[in-house]
Amino acid sequence: MRQLLLSLLTATVLSACTSGENTVELYDPCVVAGQCIVFGPPDAMEARALCQAAESDDGFTITEGNFCTYPCDFDEDCLPGRNGQQGICDVPPVPPGEPANRVCLETCVSFADCPPFFDCFDVSFADGVASVCLPG
Repeated sequence: MRQLLLSLLTATVLSACTSGENTVELYDPCVVAGQCIVFGPPDAMEARALCQAAESDDGFTITEGNFCTYPCDFDEDCLPGRNGQQGICDVPPVPPGEPANRVCLETCVSFADCPPFFDCFDVSFADGVASVCLPG
């Protein structure tokens, strides 16, 4: 009986640790939306998590990746990033064939403000140029 309980406990812990469901923080790299913690504007009726595809072009290489975020309408809808800077709401540069939606983006001053495998890029948006974290 003790061995059976120990086996069940081990299986439960392993499945919880490897499922990856709702464990990835806002603006961090992801593979699927199910990994992302659900975020949304403070007054949102329904918060949703997205694993948004994005690409960056440093003039030499185009890098693609995904990050956890959520849909937005205004900059004020977006939470600050890890560096405490206010996030912005805009359409990130996306790979061909990927949906172009307004989502919250992490702003930055340097690569140190961004998650691992991301870099700080100056991107032209409809409202001007902003520095945001993108796969890099």
